[in-house]
Amino acid sequence: MAAQEWVVGSASGLVELSLRANERFGYQPYFRGQAVESWPLVPKLYRASNSMVSGQRVKDTERSLVNDFVRLAQTRHAACPGYQNFPAWLCLMQHYGMPTRLLDWTMSPFVAMYFAVLDEAYDSIDACIWAVNSAGLNGNQLGEFSNMSMLGGAAYPLVQAPFTDVHDLDKAAFVIPPHVDKRLIAQQSAFSIHGTALPLEQISGSDNFLFKVRVPASSKPLIRYELLLTGFSQMNLFPDLQNLAEELTRRPYASLAPCPPASRQDKGN
Repeated sequence: MAAQEWVVGSASGLVELSLRANERFGYQPYFRGQAVESWPLVPKLYRASNSMVSGQRVKDTERSLVNDFVRLAQTRHAACPGYQNFPAWLCLMQHYGMPTRLLDWTMSPFVAMYFAVLDEAYDSIDACIWAVNSAGLNGNQLGEFSNMSMLGGAAYPLVQAPFTDVHDLDKAAFVIPPHVDKRLIAQQSAFSIHGTALPLEQISGSDNFLFKVRVPASSKPLIRYELLLTGFSQMNLFPDLQNLAEELTRRPYASLAPCPPASRQDKGN
């Protein structure tokens, strides 16, 4: 018999999702929202749609991207880390949109949902939220059932590999990052780090540490409205002046509150 499908169609359902994930794993779950349900759990560095890297050239291209970012960032960022601070550099690259071996996760199902429904271009397609047992993933891949730091330990070769000639691991792991940017704090960020292009959901035994919840396409406008009213917005999750200005520019100042979507108005609320 097929397992019962989990569906979340409103922001209020995220509390139940968090409770059920915690009960299922017996461990603090982390979440990832994706605008398209069928997208695999693989970092931007390895995605087929990323024309910058393909096939055997991935690791060489990764090294070139890292070297150029570190070299050119010094005059563009007020507080660059020291060169040997590999975790900090990877985090900065990830949060400013570079293709890296990191995949974003968050402790908050609300933050995950924000990213799942953010892009209106995908409003006709079901989204999803993934939940992961971080310790279960690490146990499956590295034999250590615990959260891992980016600063050292069994997962550290995966952090070093883009910068040095250390032997890379053909594995994935879940790591907790240092807080080197305000976005990491605001988004309650964590990462899976990948030494391979194999999606997490295709790892043998992934059912023991990973599951997916569908977000119906028809629910996306309502969920965006609910998240905005509860403070999960662009200016709060991206705490800088550019994102503040962009969100304030879109606000309907002629009214006291954002206008609900048609689906909410139809209910008479």
